[in-house]
Amino acid sequence: TAQNQGNPCDQPKLHEFDFWIGDWNVYKYGTDTLIGYNTITPVAGGCALQENWRSAIGPSVGTSLNKYAFSLQKWQQMWVDNSGQTLQLSGQYMDGKMVMSNEQFSRDGTRKINNRISWINMPDASIRQLWEQSTDDGQSWTVVFDGWYKKKG
Repeated sequence: TAQNQGNPCDQPKLHEFDFWIGDWNVYKYGTDTLIGYNTITPVAGGCALQENWRSAIGPSVGTSLNKYAFSLQKWQQMWVDNSGQTLQLSGQYMDGKMVMSNEQFSRDGTRKINNRISWINMPDASIRQLWEQSTDDGQSWTVVFDGWYKKKG
């Protein structure tokens, strides 16, 4: 029975993204300009992480669920915000950073967009979140968001 197998959420692979857990002030990377607040909490018995974002400079709020999918051997994120934007990303943790990406179409369906988001676990326990987009199949990338997470307190 499931009760005799221990908690499946105790497996180390499911905790690669635990460095993101916490209450964060988010700044424009490399500056002291506060741009938002993010709280990342374990949910579903530690099998997933839930993100709750709130902008400090506008009305933006959003949330995501993040989990490791053993069947795909990838991390997955489902993001939704109050502008109606959704992102479904997948990727891997490697060399101190989580990198997830996707390919989707613009809202009007006319352009293909590649998204790549990296969460870099910095030596000082801060995190850099870098979101880049490409509209030319990855030949060139534009920065959409460059956030610097510092723990509150």
